[in-house]
Amino acid sequence: MWRTKHLNLFEAIDSSFDEHVPRALLTNSRSFVSENRNDLMELLGGGTLVEYSDQEQKAVMQFDARPEFCHSDGKVVQGGFVTAWMDAAMAHAIRHASHGEYSAVTLELKVTFVSATGPGRVVAEGWVVSMGRTVAFLEGQLFDGAGKLLATSSSTAKLARVNP
Repeated sequence: MWRTKHLNLFEAIDSSFDEHVPRALLTNSRSFVSENRNDLMELLGGGTLVEYSDQEQKAVMQFDARPEFCHSDGKVVQGGFVTAWMDAAMAHAIRHASHGEYSAVTLELKVTFVSATGPGRVVAEGWVVSMGRTVAFLEGQLFDGAGKLLATSSSTAKLARVNP
């Protein structure tokens, strides 16, 4: 019974969203970690790379946590967005640390939710802990607009050559 109601809820979602998802994933399979805005970053709240530090091998991105990303009467962002924001920042860190030679394919990702993320501007940081020839270890953090820590992450990623 619950399953039927659950599926009917999703039928009410605007079908135009579904039309954009496959196109965004295909469009961004090679350009996901570019500095240009693209469909996938738009779907995640207008993700923009705002800073990269060569010395720290650290990328800083900002996203808009939109009300439509929230549950609990629009007060709490769904955890998948929080995870994706930190994953994107960590992927940017790999791309820049490798001077555009590699992209990150996430093998394992751990997220710790420290505090509820509400709607508004968020900042995701991702950095390279260690990078070998085929695997990298990464960490990330997410902050609200006031600098409050919202979540932390650690990831193991396979390095994929961008232009083999």
